[in-house]
Amino acid sequence: MKKVLILPGDGIGQEVCEAALPVISALNLPITLSWGEIGWECWKKAGDPVPAQTWDKIRQADAVLVGAITSKGKAEAERALPAHLQGESIAYLSPVIQLRQRLGLFANIRPVRYIEGVVVN
Repeated sequence: MKKVLILPGDGIGQEVCEAALPVISALNLPITLSWGEIGWECWKKAGDPVPAQTWDKIRQADAVLVGAITSKGKAEAERALPAHLQGESIAYLSPVIQLRQRLGLFANIRPVRYIEGVVVN
């Protein structure tokens, strides 16, 4: 069994990941799914768009499905922080950039493979 972590992200990212679940289920793949948090709502709660517990889950996963993630400018990000974190020199760094840098990724690759005999209704 492979472990797949789903990080729905924000807005339409959540809808896209939710729409992918029936397809994944229909394929009867030998995987287990788990969920984590990433994105703008994480930033607004704690000043970190990729919380430490999400990095832990990423390390434990064999693959990660990431939905769309909201990114905003520096000034807007600062204003969105909880009051106790404003003025603390916490810099917003896009979660996508963080994923690429920390995981050594250079491209968003969306591989597609034909599986003989698989029909999805």
